[in-house]
Amino acid sequence: MISCLDAACHWPSVARPVPPAPTNVDKLPWTAGLAMAVRPDGRPAIAYRDPRDQANKLLDCRTPDCSQADIRTLGAGDEYHAVPALVLDRQGRPLVAFESREHQRLMLAVCTGSRCESIPVSKNRGGFGERLAMTLNAAGDPVIAWIDHALAPPGLSWNLHVTTPLNLTSG
Repeated sequence: MISCLDAACHWPSVARPVPPAPTNVDKLPWTAGLAMAVRPDGRPAIAYRDPRDQANKLLDCRTPDCSQADIRTLGAGDEYHAVPALVLDRQGRPLVAFESREHQRLMLAVCTGSRCESIPVSKNRGGFGERLAMTLNAAGDPVIAWIDHALAPPGLSWNLHVTTPLNLTSG
């Protein structure tokens, strides 16, 4: 994590809150990636799939430079699963959409303090594509989009799905 205190970035701060990934390119997942959101106080939250064990994780920074952070495992993944998506709700809580190997469905983790609670959102026979996308609607509810390659009608390369989970509890 490289962060700057000034716009010109004369004195960048570098922190490594997560151990480095393997350097063997053949062993890296084909859907490597991450999603990041920054709270108004400057503390980042980063959702990613760990290349060492393929688990979906949340790196929740306690400082703006991420030199102090908590890592929460959200669920087991797979090298072919979609990269997780992340937004911050109106209370600044991280919401992470991820594909769950255990549950074989799309999950949404709602994180408060040191705890994350995951709820099932949708089942999909063909997988959730390479990446998930998520935003908040006008009511503050998460809206998750994904592409389903396997269920595409003939002549199309994919089907776009958009889901708003209605089974969230306010917290």
